[in-house]
Amino acid sequence: MKIDVFAEYGDRKEQLATFTLNSIDDIAKKDVAVKAESTLPKVTLSFELSRSGLISLTKAEAKIEETYYVEDKPVKAKEPKETKKDSTESSSDSTDSSEAKTEEKPEEPEVVKKAKKRPHTFPIYRIDKEFYGLPTMKKD
Repeated sequence: MKIDVFAEYGDRKEQLATFTLNSIDDIAKKDVAVKAESTLPKVTLSFELSRSGLISLTKAEAKIEETYYVEDKPVKAKEPKETKKDSTESSSDSTDSSEAKTEEKPEEPEVVKKAKKRPHTFPIYRIDKEFYGLPTMKKD
């Protein structure tokens, strides 16, 4: 990626500097960037202009967001506790009710996959800089 920096003075433009970012191709070939669930690299650049009019690139990085899925189990609803039966009931009634309860199986909660994003930040380290000097002054 090549970035040309110009200064405009009324009706004329002068080129101040050229920055060539060489490591973006390396970042785009990384495993995270190649995945189908990842975004394209987003390049962030920070420039600084000194009091004397010189421009410098202070920060250069590329960000890639990877989408991954996590299994999310819904919370089970609590079942009401059984009340104790009176001791006066017959033992045959208690066996019938326990058999009915064993036949009833609790429903398994569905597993839901939830999409999450994980950011990856890579510094851009190979930067070629070419400066053309300060803009020239007009005759005026």
